[in-house]
Amino acid sequence: MGFRLGLRQRSRAERPHLLVSRYRSQSDYERDARRMLADGWRMSGWQRLDEASAPDVIIATWVREED
Repeated sequence: MGFRLGLRQRSRAERPHLLVSRYRSQSDYERDARRMLADGWRMSGWQRLDEASAPDVIIATWVREED
């Protein structure tokens, strides 16, 4: 599973509008992407890290338009 930066939700008014997620595998990324898209988020970008210290790590940036 991935982790998210900026995810402290308390009320609809305090919803984050930008999230950065890190995934350890392609399958984690695909599973979370389906959920995020269904929940109203859209992906603004992603990058696969090909470093020896972090093989196959995917970083994705998600945005949500204000309601």
